[in-house]
Amino acid sequence: TPLTTDSTAVELSPQWSRDGTRILFIKDGLVFSAPVGGGAARQDVPSRDGQVTALAWSPDNQQIAYVIGDTLFIHRADGTSRPLAAAEQLTLCNWGPHDVIACSAGNSLYLAPGIGFGNIAPSWITLIRVADGTLQTITDSSSNNQSPQWSHDGTHLLYSSNRLGPADIYALRVTGDGTPRGEPER
Repeated sequence: TPLTTDSTAVELSPQWSRDGTRILFIKDGLVFSAPVGGGAARQDVPSRDGQVTALAWSPDNQQIAYVIGDTLFIHRADGTSRPLAAAEQLTLCNWGPHDVIACSAGNSLYLAPGIGFGNIAPSWITLIRVADGTLQTITDSSSNNQSPQWSHDGTHLLYSSNRLGPADIYALRVTGDGTPRGEPER
């Protein structure tokens, strides 16, 4: 089912809403969502200075995290936005059940259309606490670490990494407050 009309627009980073009714995505550097069954897309975050490079829906679908430049913002249901944290080249963000946002960092060209697309330069996974913007890097920064995803129950963070050679999926145990525990399992 086509969610958007065929055009020359660059559309990236689709994410399901938690209730399964909408898909959130970036279109030409702006944040939109569209109904899953097709229909008109709507702009969910007002335009700001700069291009949106990453986004994530909160677990309750009431807030949207988005990145412009090196700043992660939170857009609230009341229509206001606030800066949450600054970090280098955030991409592929995913908002977890503990109000912790996991993002890839350090290799924003990995997903950007153009010459750097799909490169395997070093990147790392960073956790950002929504309550206070605290940053915590949880992987090494010498491998390509990408695509963080929370397990349904929030007990693990899964991500792709080439830390031991070919890219594979790793799972890192996370406590109820979003704190990583132990070593990642391949």
